[in-house]
Amino acid sequence: MPCQCVHDTRNLLKLSLLEDTRYAALPLLINDDLKPYQREYLGLLEIADDRLIKVPRHSVVRCQELVVPTSLSVHHQMGRGIEWLRRRLQSYIDPGPPQDLVFISRRDSRARRLLNESELAAALTCIGFSVIVPGEMTVKEQILRFSRARVIVGAHGAALANLVFVKPGSTVVEINSTALSQREFQILAHRMKIEFKRIWSDDFDSTRPETHPRNIDFRVDVDEVLKALEGSI
Repeated sequence: MPCQCVHDTRNLLKLSLLEDTRYAALPLLINDDLKPYQREYLGLLEIADDRLIKVPRHSVVRCQELVVPTSLSVHHQMGRGIEWLRRRLQSYIDPGPPQDLVFISRRDSRARRLLNESELAAALTCIGFSVIVPGEMTVKEQILRFSRARVIVGAHGAALANLVFVKPGSTVVEINSTALSQREFQILAHRMKIEFKRIWSDDFDSTRPETHPRNIDFRVDVDEVLKALEGSI
């Protein structure tokens, strides 16, 4: 099961804007080919199937009236969306203080893989980290594991959208390629009051013929990751 995509999180946060408005019970237009984890999310949010209007992808839909909530991913009301999502999914969030040290593996991914992930994982497990593969977990399992995490290390990718379930005061170390250079999770961490550290890497082969060059595989300096963790574990 793929882990949730950052774009899915953006769309979920949008739903918070409909709450307590005359649009709260409007039917929702969705693609008819949702992935299992997307359907699981709708179920956890108690959005009934009969509220969904499922249309084939790339279809043209004519509507008499259409309400389009704005994106909250870099919006000043992003915090409102996060609070709404956490409140709706509170029963799946671990209630205790965060204790776990977690390394997010991308071994199931076909893009932006850490070429020396096994080396990094070995170094982290030696200092108490456990390795998880969010893409092999259900949505409920991902929510639980991230809400238990005190320190998270992981390469930039969809799994970090789960930062919405991490408790304030925790730490995340994001590993990113300079070929991608996105800062969306930094903004999310700031909203969540999470200490955010980033390690940039330019250790990749830029001559490789990639369909999407930004998604090229890369290596990370393991010692740099361990140094970034000093004082956090």
